[in-house]
Amino acid sequence: MILTCEQCATSYAVPDDAVGAAGRKVKCISCGHVWLQTATVDADPARAPSDTPPSGTARRGASRPIALRRAGAVAAAMSLLAAAAGLAAGLYAGRAMIVQSWPPAALLYEEFGIGLHGVDLAAIPGVGAGLEYRNVTSEIRADAFGDTLWVRGEVLNASEIARPLPTLRISLADDDGTALESWTFALEVEMLAPGAVARFETSRRAETDIASKIVLGVDGPWPETARVESELPH
Repeated sequence: MILTCEQCATSYAVPDDAVGAAGRKVKCISCGHVWLQTATVDADPARAPSDTPPSGTARRGASRPIALRRAGAVAAAMSLLAAAAGLAAGLYAGRAMIVQSWPPAALLYEEFGIGLHGVDLAAIPGVGAGLEYRNVTSEIRADAFGDTLWVRGEVLNASEIARPLPTLRISLADDDGTALESWTFALEVEMLAPGAVARFETSRRAETDIASKIVLGVDGPWPETARVESELPH
């Protein structure tokens, strides 16, 4: 037979002869309520056990869905935090590739105080990229030792990020563009801010008198890098 507490509706399954015909006092283990239980009450077919749990059991079990929902919310929050941490780690570890693909991203990294150490800014997208050469002039000065060629000009950072200044090369070429002689030089400024200008001046004892033009550009095999040509004075 089934005993049901009148106070909290907790149900208990007991043998049919445990109560007896005269009934007996029983105590609810859940809430401590004491009542007189008779055999005829629970023997009533209307109080026979069914697939529907007693109301007290339902109330106690109602906390399980809430707990499950809370556990799901915590798991979702942890997953979100893990995804955010993974994204942040990816943005940091892949900053070189990101800045190379989209140079303005360097400004965002600097805004959040994330250094770009180890990122070759000169290689975004190529050595010397973003640099422009302006006001390139040349003159020949004669002295007791012969003629000296002087070349002056400016390097402008026309990009949106700071760029290191690579080694530059000056070539003396003939009318067909064939290089006859050349030399390299480095500027005193190592890093050029966006929009900044660095001035340079370099000289060389001219060893040929058939050169007709000066070609200024980045030292190395960088055909995509900007360069400038000017007529060589005689």
